[in-house]
Amino acid sequence: MKNLRLTSDIKISKKTRNLLIGLFGFIAIIVIGNYHIVLNATDPLRAFIFIKRPYFGFSDILGDINACTGAPYYSVMSNHPSLCRALQNTGYLENEETRKQKIETEISEQIQEYSNQNEKLQEYINQLNQ
Repeated sequence: MKNLRLTSDIKISKKTRNLLIGLFGFIAIIVIGNYHIVLNATDPLRAFIFIKRPYFGFSDILGDINACTGAPYYSVMSNHPSLCRALQNTGYLENEETRKQKIETEISEQIQEYSNQNEKLQEYINQLNQ
């Protein structure tokens, strides 16, 4: 039986190796600067999401959807503005208009509920006074 080797017999010169390492590093910098890398723990099939940045930069390279949805909205927006805007543009987070409409709907429902309770209380007071 032949001796099995774990290393290949292909020889790469030091210059070629350094060139490949440099090329890999350059490509990695380009990818990291053009995309947000977001951890998506809710969907195991898409554990990492690459979201295109509108501009080249190195802010908020890595992010977590659960951290963005689990913290108060304004806290997340102040700490990670570019990541939150990218998540809003792709639909992973609700945008300002949707959030504003949701809050207005909740407020109007609460006002309606309080007014109904107030009417019932007034009827009860009127019954007690008679």
